Amino acid sequence: MSYLADTLPADADTAFRQAERGTATIAAPDVMFGEVLYRLSGGTVVNDIAVELQPQRAWRALAVDGPVSVASLDRAGVRELSTLVGEFNLHDAMLVASHIADSTDAIITRDPDIADVRSVSTIWD
Repeated sequence: MSYLADTLPADADTAFRQAERGTATIAAPDVMFGEVLYRLSGGTVVNDIAVELQPQRAWRALAVDGPVSVASLDRAGVRELSTLVGEFNLHDAMLVASHIADSTDAIITRDPDIADVRSVSTIWD
């Protein structure tokens, strides 16, 4: 959401700019896209900025014209998810499971709890 509101902090912004240039890859689990699209359906506020963007335009900005690809959990991801039940809510568990199964470098998130469990590397500030 912060990407769409253009309010990313420096480190997260750097990661997105690298992805826009094609020198890095950002993949978000499908549950993340679902959350963003549903939040936008009635308008939302992100970091004190009103974001009035239709879900279809957000999809285009993120994944069609933008730097984010969709990562769906495969068999390995679901296996990882099964080990995370009880440690995270479903949303965060799917994010961490995707990260572990796909061996990504880090998760772009402002949520400090994700980094606290299993020493997951995060990018934000």
